Amino acid sequence: MSLGGWRFWLVFALMPINWGIESKKWQLLVHHVETFSFSRAFKSVLSGCSVTMLTPNRVGEYGGRILYVKPANRIKAISLTLVGSISQLLVTMVMGSVGLLYLRYLSHNNKSAHTVLPEFWGDVLIYLSIGVTLILLFFYLRLGVRDKKTGSN
Repeated sequence: MSLGGWRFWLVFALMPINWGIESKKWQLLVHHVETFSFSRAFKSVLSGCSVTMLTPNRVGEYGGRILYVKPANRIKAISLTLVGSISQLLVTMVMGSVGLLYLRYLSHNNKSAHTVLPEFWGDVLIYLSIGVTLILLFFYLRLGVRDKKTGSN
């Protein structure tokens, strides 16, 4: 078996775990709207993955996931999917910003990391990523405040 072969099978073996974590996240997100069993959430995530393969920019994921939500709750479920996507993006941005800061200021032994970008553009990338992260964090936290003001669950 080639070196790339074992990686393929590792990815193939980890896909159900990823879908399981995503299903649990979806189950937790949507439990405010209606009760979902884990198997129903898993089917919902798989249908979202299937539909998103046919559409650009993961737009089909929203449509696929809400197929298992009652018609009266579908608009709320779409907004919950957006909140879940924003939270996932926020975690990615925070960890990416931390990684950039580590490379810039704490990774003195790794000279090849500093040759990828000139110092000026490295600083621009760091400040831009931190700025976008803070704006996204502010927007994400405002979603919770707005939800509490309107009295929705």
